[in-house]
Amino acid sequence: VVKTLLEISVEHSWAKVVHSKLICMLTNMLYQVSDLTQNGVRDTHFVPERIDLLGGIDYICLEYSRANSREEKRDLFFVIFDYVVHQINEACLAGGISTYTYDDAQPLASLLAFADAPEAFYISVKHGVEGVGDMLRKAISAALSQSAQYDQLNVLLDKVMRKLDGTASTFSRIDNEFSYMIQVTKSCKCFSSIRDGCDDADVALRARLCWATLHSLLHSQISSYRHHGYIWLVELLLSEISEETDGSVWSKIQKLQEEM
Repeated sequence: VVKTLLEISVEHSWAKVVHSKLICMLTNMLYQVSDLTQNGVRDTHFVPERIDLLGGIDYICLEYSRANSREEKRDLFFVIFDYVVHQINEACLAGGISTYTYDDAQPLASLLAFADAPEAFYISVKHGVEGVGDMLRKAISAALSQSAQYDQLNVLLDKVMRKLDGTASTFSRIDNEFSYMIQVTKSCKCFSSIRDGCDDADVALRARLCWATLHSLLHSQISSYRHHGYIWLVELLLSEISEETDGSVWSKIQKLQEEM
């Protein structure tokens, strides 16, 4: 029900506060609260099987990419964090070695929050920017150097960052069928280059088809298709910025907008 309401909230542009409340409800549903312990506290346990019922970790990444507030990004990031720790523990069990407990992972989760990892990985998931995990790993590893548990935490940090980077990369990677089309749009960035710069009619036709495909993705009613379109646009933007040597980054962005 919450998943359906989230789709409706996006489709009909419900108030951001409503969307934020729905995300909060969704993330809470992925955890199970135990009965009161002898100390009068309740333990919270992550239930990864509930993610599978929603459509897998890709669905969580999709909602993460559509998040508006810092609270939404934080809640969804730590769902992904708990999910990758669960994956790491499954690999440990398969290899016959000790798994990581909540207490093992909590210091790392606190450091990730302090390093603003939810905002950093949001960029990676939404725009397909690579290497975010490696940058955070280096910064957090330096902060861990003073800890008595440095070696153990650093090993877990490395495993978590690799998994987070892999999860973001898998979600944000454009399907292979679009790879050729992306290269074509990088070569033919505007109508004039298609009309005047292509002596081969077949090349011009393919270029128009590629741009029409991008347009269709961006205006699709299916969220995952639009997401592919956004990643495609970022590829074009990065290409424009890296190829041009003159002017500011903003002027290059404006130039690409005019050409498109």
